Amino acid sequence: MSILCILLGCYFTAVLGVAGIAKLDSPAFFASRLSSRYKLPQRSSLWISRIFPWGEVIVALLLLTPVNTYRMFITLTVSALFLAFAILHIILHYGYQIDDCSCYGKSLRKRGVTTNITSSIIQWLLSMILLLTTIEYKSVAPFYYSISLAFFIGLFSWLLWRTWQRYHYRFQTFSH
Repeated sequence: MSILCILLGCYFTAVLGVAGIAKLDSPAFFASRLSSRYKLPQRSSLWISRIFPWGEVIVALLLLTPVNTYRMFITLTVSALFLAFAILHIILHYGYQIDDCSCYGKSLRKRGVTTNITSSIIQWLLSMILLLTTIEYKSVAPFYYSISLAFFIGLFSWLLWRTWQRYHYRFQTFSH
């Protein structure tokens, strides 16, 4: 069961990390979606679009720490986040009939809110399993965390490098 805890931790690290990085790639797009889709004021949208993606990345990174004190709080945070995401998808689908939640920013646009509702509910249930396995098996070998952390840092660095290359290429194209 402790391996299940590690696997679910890696899964949620990937989901939150990729979603956070994708939103960091285009904060203006995310802010505009928050304003138009969620009917938030422009000022709030700008603030959330700058803070929330970093929160996702930080939670993803902290999810791979072997410190038990933080791990319980982080897994509880992940469960709360995915419950909130599921509720937001349901509200968007039934309240506004919106087909794009902008969960993964501009670069990884995902269509079909019905699949988002289903996947959000499944992800929330998986986050509850993660929480229960974290409560049940408080200690997992640090070796597994170090492998997961190395994988996350490598993937995160690669995605940041690709994003930087894209912006660097655009800047060079416009300056010539």
